Amino acid sequence: MPKEGFRSVTMSMDSYDRIYRAYEASGASRGKAGTRSLSAYVVRLMEAELKRADVFARHRPWIKFIAIEDGVAILRDNMAGSIVEVAVRAGELDCKSCHGDACLHVGFLLSVPQVYWLLEPDVG
Repeated sequence: MPKEGFRSVTMSMDSYDRIYRAYEASGASRGKAGTRSLSAYVVRLMEAELKRADVFARHRPWIKFIAIEDGVAILRDNMAGSIVEVAVRAGELDCKSCHGDACLHVGFLLSVPQVYWLLEPDVG
């Protein structure tokens, strides 16, 4: 039972082990950040992720991730007023609208975790 004013979170052993290894590897840098316990380290990571998500939500409204179906990411491009498909296969991204991998749509997708799960199935 956590102390008053605190809550506990349950996670898989695999997740715990990955986080603990990262915590141990951060060594001296976590001391400089004032993170002296695993709990403080996890809280710092989660707060950073929430801040990142908030900043991204405010600064990338022109594209919206809709879904991934059958190896194709579907996006809503609000600037062009269109739906865009990007193939996600064999470690490659291919924008069907821009005919390649060096466009805003592909760059946007690189911030979507589900895409990494398709590019590298061992991630996640």
